[in-house]
Amino acid sequence: MSGFQPYPTSVLVRVRTNLLAGLDRVAAHAAAGTLHTIPEGKSSPPVQAGQLTLILLDAIDAELAHPNRKTDNDGRREEAGG
Repeated sequence: MSGFQPYPTSVLVRVRTNLLAGLDRVAAHAAAGTLHTIPEGKSSPPVQAGQLTLILLDAIDAELAHPNRKTDNDGRREEAGG
């Protein structure tokens, strides 16, 4: 179980989009050589945000791909029977 089962597909797709944008910011830090540097006003380095983002993306992707979700008219998947 991912913990994302009760959420509609539209919410999961939006969260996934936001997480991918966060990964872009982490990638920018990697390119700048600041992946392990704590930015001013922050409590952790971007590498930690990147690790958490990947974990969350994995769980959301697993839920979106779950066979108990049916595809709606927009090609997104909704929980079967819901």
